[in-house]
Order: sequence, then structure tokens, then C-alpha cells
Amino acid sequence: MSLTKETIIKIILLIIIAGAIYINSLGGDFVWDDTSLVAGNREYFEDVVNLTQVFHKPYFEVPYYRPFLLTSFFLDYSIWGLNPYGFHLSNVVLHILNTLLVFGLISQLGYSSGISFFTAALFAAHPVQTEAIAWIAGRNDSLMVFFFLITFIGIGKGRRPQRVSRKIYWYIISFASFGCAFLTKEMAVMFLPLLMLADFFYHRRVWGSSARNETIAVYGVCAAITLGFMFFRSLILSEFPTRLSFIPENLSTAITTPLAVYTYYFKVLFFPFNLTVAPSFSFSGTAIHSTAFIFGVFFISIAGAAVVLKNVFKEGLFGILWVIIYILPVSGIVHTGVTILEHRLYGASIGFCLMLTVACQRLSSSILKNSSLYRRYGWQGILMLIVAAYACITVERNNIWKDDVSVWSDTLKKAPDSLGALNNLGHALIKKGKYDLAITHLNRVVTINPKAEKAHGNLGFAFYGKKDYQKALSAFKKVLQLNPRSAETYNNIGMISRDTRDYKTAFASFQKSIEINPNFAQAYINRAKLYMVQGEKTKAIADYQTALKLAPHNRSILNALGLYYVDMGQSDKAFEYYRRALNIDPANYEALNNSALLYIRLRDYEKAYPFLEKAIASNPDFPEPHLNLGIIFFNTGKINEAIGEYTKALSLNPDYIEAHFNIATALLLMPDKKEQALYHFKKVLILKPDYKQKDLIEKTIAAISKKSK
Repeated sequence: MSLTKETIIKIILLIIIAGAIYINSLGGDFVWDDTSLVAGNREYFEDVVNLTQVFHKPYFEVPYYRPFLLTSFFLDYSIWGLNPYGFHLSNVVLHILNTLLVFGLISQLGYSSGISFFTAALFAAHPVQTEAIAWIAGRNDSLMVFFFLITFIGIGKGRRPQRVSRKIYWYIISFASFGCAFLTKEMAVMFLPLLMLADFFYHRRVWGSSARNETIAVYGVCAAITLGFMFFRSLILSEFPTRLSFIPENLSTAITTPLAVYTYYFKVLFFPFNLTVAPSFSFSGTAIHSTAFIFGVFFISIAGAAVVLKNVFKEGLFGILWVIIYILPVSGIVHTGVTILEHRLYGASIGFCLMLTVACQRLSSSILKNSSLYRRYGWQGILMLIVAAYACITVERNNIWKDDVSVWSDTLKKAPDSLGALNNLGHALIKKGKYDLAITHLNRVVTINPKAEKAHGNLGFAFYGKKDYQKALSAFKKVLQLNPRSAETYNNIGMISRDTRDYKTAFASFQKSIEINPNFAQAYINRAKLYMVQGEKTKAIADYQTALKLAPHNRSILNALGLYYVDMGQSDKAFEYYRRALNIDPANYEALNNSALLYIRLRDYEKAYPFLEKAIASNPDFPEPHLNLGIIFFNTGKINEAIGEYTKALSLNPDYIEAHFNIATALLLMPDKKEQALYHFKKVLILKPDYKQKDLIEKTIAAISKKSK
């Protein structure tokens, strides 16, 4: 494909189309598995050593071997930290590149630039791609397809008559890219069958006498890479239980499950409406038999039409076979844990988009055969309308992927009986502080499935958030009945016991958590906090140091150690830990605020002030920096400014006891503000009757009241 002016314009248009459609996905949060893969593993991505281990050590003990996917996350994290914008931007850029590569691939198959352009435009806009682009974890498909397409195009270029050195150059690029595809996702195993399919339909010349040996060599190298990867992968994952199963529950399931899977995938390709994370139909029992006939008729109709039309519409048969072959490993023939995920269609949709483009061209030419103008441009108008319709649906679906609550609320509307959606929505609502609504959804889960361990755990967190400790404890104990070796659950019970001042049970629970999982840093942190409450500082520091060895980049541990050394009167040592936390994360609110507090304690207000400004900028919804800023103003004689900052703190937290006490103290210095001071002192005693300055407050209240009389 030569870069003519027309080609350059088409490339620019494809970049605009692919980019514009997904621009609203850039504001999305980390969603679903994004937390377990990226957002919840800051420690992992901050340790450069882990980048060197991705090729020989599985990721978080998950039975997947996808080192290039992890490498891409490492690169994103190194640039953006945990700002989801950067991760989403990488997904969008990758989609744009894949759109251009689809344009190149279809051109290489021998189609005009018009057919190639609209195939790529449909690929860019098709709503089924949303899950692969708007969902950060869906990158495993788009990144694999990126290398997949480079391999296809590279082999095509290598096959051209040219100098041997140029052939070698293109084949090296192709086979290296093929290896990268395997290191991104196992679905690359279908490359060789798809290459053979494309050769059968479009490159039969490669089996001519002059090219046969070269073709056999290409197939041989691809097969060797495939077998080599599968062998190497089995060695890497040898210690982990596989999710793959080739043994179906019964013969009926073995037949009907792939039939239902393929039919669903073809349905969303042809009619991309009602897209969802959890398609609502069963793959076992009587439900599958009642719908199998409908699925079968739909699927067989598509395949039959393509076969009948193969001589006049080979793209129909090619497109259907491309989809069938591409998703064969995840069609239900091999059980992979999750039967249907729409992002798996990302690469499969290429064959469908080519089929649809050519179908529109042929249909337009047939219907408008008496009008040369419409015959030439009518099909392009039809495809423009389809691309526009796809784009509107995709943009709307991108909004659904903005956060977990939105995703799972939408999923629940389309799959009301999905226990996974109910549980995940409950978990998302807990993070938003909407505990009652979360409990409603989670109770539905445990009522239907009393053995739903995750739902019981989430119920525990919801009740804990409401400070309903008895119900939280009951929920966590149910988790332990289902999984007696859950270190996290023992840790959670320890936190409840600590908060209810049952220190004996708290110590025992943290100890049990550590016995089950000696590498569980959070259990050491919680036990250290308990030691501090009990005044056992030596044991506390030992636990903090152990936790720091397990999680050397954990800001909470570094801040806790800083506070410990403040309490011990070792300011230099405290500053050292705060600096370490800020070196890792310059916007770490806790370290900024703690550094300012220590400078205030040392009466170095000039150095404290910039730390508080940064803390407020980092976390504008927290009241503590405003309180501390008020302390600086108060101690430097700026009473009005101090009252202003205390007022800001109270606007963010009306029950902030220290802010009430400090503003009352400041108001006492203003002759006409005694009544207001009285209100805030009384508020302190209402909020905390045993406040440490109780006697002083009561005497002050009595004195003010006496003077008022």
C-alpha cells in the first residue's frame, strides 16, 4: 500500500474516528479487575525488580503467563502513577494503532483503499470493542491483536519477491512480533490457523512451486513458536492449578455450550445492542435445552448462507470462519472459568467488519445498478451511517464503564439474576459509603447462595462501615466456616475486636492471620497499631519493620514509623521516614500533613506552611490540614485567619472535635465572640464527654456563663 494523498487522508480520518469515539473513556476510573491487576498493587509496580521477574514468575499467583501485558502496565505506572487517565490513554492509542493496522491488512489482502478504509472504520467504531478499550484490563486483547496484525502484515511483506536480506528482515520482525503476541495473551495460538485461512482465500499463490518451500518454512516456524511457548508456559505455571478443563459435565453441555457461546458472539456482532459484562443465559440444566434450538437455527443460518454464497460472496464465508477459528479456544470447548466476555471478540471482529463492508458494497451495486453514481458511492453512504450508528452506541457504552457502580448497575439491569453482578455492585457501593444499599444486594446473593464466600466477606465490610460490629463479626465468621484458611478474614475480625476494645481477641486474630500467611503485611501493621495502644512500643516497631520488609514502598508503614519516632522524640528519624514516603509519592497526603505537624511541634512554622498547602492540594476534602494551618496562624497571632481555617475544617467535618476546641479557644480572645466560644466548647463535650481537656472546658464554660449573668 503506497502512501498516496488519498491514503494519507484516510489514515488521518481513521485516527480521528478511533480517537474521537473513545475520548470520553479517558475520564473512567479503575473498574472491575483493574483493581486486582493494577490499582490494588502499587507495591508491585513500584519495585523495579518485579519488572525483571515478569518473564519467569507468574503475576500475583494467578495462573496466567502474560509478561508483555504486565510490562505495559509497568510503563504506564512509571509515567502516570495510579492516575487511571494514563492507562486509558494507552488503551485508546493502542486501538488507534490497531485500526491503522487493520487498514493495512485488508489492503494487503488485495482490496481497494475504500474497502480497507471502511473495514477499519467499522472495526474502530463497533460497540463490541468497548470492553477491550474502556476497561483497562481488556488491554490483553488489544495488545495481543497489535502484535498479531504486525505478524500478519510482516509475513505478507516477507513473501514478496525481493532480496533475501529484505525477506529475512521482514520475517524476523514477523516472528518476533508473533512471540510478543504469545507473551501478551494465549489466544495467539490461533494465529497459524488464521494465516492458513487467509492464504486459502487470498494467497493461493503461496502454494505454487516457486513459493511452496517458503510457505512450509513460515508455517513450520509459526508452529515451532506455538509449541515452544506452550511448553515454556507449562513450565512457568507448573506449580499453579490450571483453569483449563477439556472434560465437560456431560455430552449435552459439550454440544450446547459452544453453540450458545458462538451464537451470542455472532448476535452481538450483527446486532450490538444490550451489551453486558454478564450475558443472562445458563449453560447447564434445562435452560440450555429450551434455547438450544433457537441458538442452533440462528448459527446454522449464518453459516449456511455463507456457504451457499461462497462463490459470489467469499468474504461472507471467510468472515464467519475467521470469527469461528479466532474464538475457538474460548468457545466453551475448553472451560476457562468465564464462558463469555465480549472483549474476546476484539480481533475476531476484523473478519466480520470485512464481511459487512463487502456485503454493503455488493448490495448497493446490485440494487443501484442502473445509476453509476449511486452504484459507485451509495455503499459508502450506507457504511458511513453504520459507522455513525456504531459510534453513538459505543460512546454511550463508554460512559457505563466510568466506574464500578455504573458498570454493575447496568449489568444488573440486563442480567437481574447474576450473583456476580450483585456481589460486585455491593462491593462498589461499599467503596462509595452506600452501606445500606450494598447490604440489600449482598443479602440477595447469600440468600440464593449461602456458600458465596465473597458476598459474606463484603457484607462484613458493609456492616463494619456502619459500625454494626456484631453483624460484621457474624458475616466474617461465616466466611471462616467456608474458608478456615482466610488470613484476610482473621485480620478483619482482629480490626473489629480492636475497635470494640477486645484486645485479647484482636491479638489472637492478627496472630492467626500471620500464621496462615506470614507475608501478609497488613496483619503486621494492624498488630503493630495494637501494640502501640497497649504501650508495647518495642513489639510495635518490630512489626512495623517486618511489614516494611514485605512492602518497602508502603506509605502507611513509613508514616506509622515516622509517628513512632515522633513519639520517641527522635525528630530526625521521623523526618527520614516521611521523606521516604514523599520520595515514593510526592503527593502523599499523610506524609505531607505529618511533616507539617512535626515542624509545628518544633515551632518551625515557615517550613510547615508549604507542606500544608501541598496536603490541601493533594486531598482537598480532608479537614486536618486546615486545622493545622489554623494552629500556625493562631501561634503567629493571626487569630482571624486561624478562625477561618478552623471553620473550613468544620465545614468538611462538622463533628471534628479538635476543630471545635481550637475555634472556641481562638474565639475567647475576641471580646464579642464569647457566646460562640461557649457553643463550640459545649459541642466538644457532647461529641466526647471524656475529652482530655474536660476539666478546663467545664471551668471555662462556668466562667463565661457567670459573666453573662
